[in-house]
Amino acid sequence: MLRTIYSALFAALAAALFASGSATAQATPTPGRDDSAPPKPPAYQLLRQNEDWRVLKDAARSGINSIKYMPLRDDHAVWLSLGGEARLRGERWDGFRFGNPPSADADDLFLLSRLRLHGDLHIGPHVRTFVEGITAWSTDRDLVGGRRAADVDAADLTQAFVDLRAPLIDDYTLTLRPGRQQFVFGKQRLVSFLPWTNSLRAWDGISAIVDGVTSSGTGFSATAFLTQYVPVQKYHFNDVERGIDFGGAHATWKPDGARPGVDAYAYWLHRDTATFNATGGDEERYTLGLRTWQPPAVGHLDYDAEFAWQTGEHAGNDIAAFMVAAQLGHTFAAGWSPRTWLGFDYASGDERAGGDVQTFNQLFPLGHAYFGYIDAIGRQNIIDASTGVELRLSDHLKTALDGHALWLADGSDALYDVGGAVLRAGGTARSRYVGIELDWTANWQVDRHLSLLLGLSYFAAGSMIEQSGASDDTLFAYVQATLLF
Repeated sequence: MLRTIYSALFAALAAALFASGSATAQATPTPGRDDSAPPKPPAYQLLRQNEDWRVLKDAARSGINSIKYMPLRDDHAVWLSLGGEARLRGERWDGFRFGNPPSADADDLFLLSRLRLHGDLHIGPHVRTFVEGITAWSTDRDLVGGRRAADVDAADLTQAFVDLRAPLIDDYTLTLRPGRQQFVFGKQRLVSFLPWTNSLRAWDGISAIVDGVTSSGTGFSATAFLTQYVPVQKYHFNDVERGIDFGGAHATWKPDGARPGVDAYAYWLHRDTATFNATGGDEERYTLGLRTWQPPAVGHLDYDAEFAWQTGEHAGNDIAAFMVAAQLGHTFAAGWSPRTWLGFDYASGDERAGGDVQTFNQLFPLGHAYFGYIDAIGRQNIIDASTGVELRLSDHLKTALDGHALWLADGSDALYDVGGAVLRAGGTARSRYVGIELDWTANWQVDRHLSLLLGLSYFAAGSMIEQSGASDDTLFAYVQATLLF
């Protein structure tokens, strides 16, 4: 049924594009208008549906802008925007997963490629259809897991939804969004569509979005949603995972200079099967969280602090888990605008196998951003003390060096990887010291569309790793090119 709905949406979009004809590729200049200073196009967004290309409505459109705003009627009541992303990344690994199991290859060099294309059709001020497809591939990958679902998604829909938009009181609007969709909430510590991996996360369901401006002038948005998770099936159409239900609400008050930003959220997760500290069973988990932050500014302190509490039941036992994350930084008014920061992350672990559960569930996180770019460690049963420095060498080039020191929160629980799977079983080591990771990155924004990323990461295995199995140090190097249009 869902496949039929998505196919119909895609067909409608293709028909609209065909009907537009070549005549819509460039707008007719308005008499008397000065075209010497065209309007500035919107910045590319992590979620491409958040871009508003109506700024090009009255502009002379050429080049890439000719497909970013294409009126399908003379009165511009119906218009279409097309876009996408092409990404290529080469990865080199030595000591993958600390050389465990010893019988598997731990060293390899391979190439990841990803192409995303989307169409955004607006019908009047109240109806909009957004469809996004993906194809993601990997060359031969000889590491544990081979070509994983994180690496390959042959051809699929990552998003296919309809927006029904209506005004509310004052400056607020309500949007109902049924269909396949992706989420980015807050700092992506708990909910992300995982843009770092080659394939992407998605959910099928419905969400209701309220956005506007508060009486104090602060930007506000809130999303309530009820969905089923859509796991990647590498060579087949991605369908929902019937045993993973995800819902809740997330509200954001944006910072305005005088006031910090605030996120408040409540999530619900049900899984038919989940395992924590060697105990498996049905999981019903509720997550309540609060975050506040002040973005970086030259000459000022910036901060980001988040706390989440979890309750519910797992395998008939009570859940009581939590996480806390904090980062404090300062940007100096000096050459290269150096920003230094200190961070701390804690996610609770379980005191013993069986019985009540204290292991924090990281839900659907962007772990890559918080526990080292090697992606060895997840936000479960972990302590991370971190620091770093970032330099802006020019308007288009920046580099950063980060360091992480990691320990188990509870030695009786497992060490979990970035996907939430057990990396080392609980109780297999006397020490809780996991190790140290160093990450160096350089990011060059060549122009508006093209960016290049270079990275080198090293993980020195600690005594907990050494006492529980293979303990090779890990080296990870990568170079990535991304083209947005």
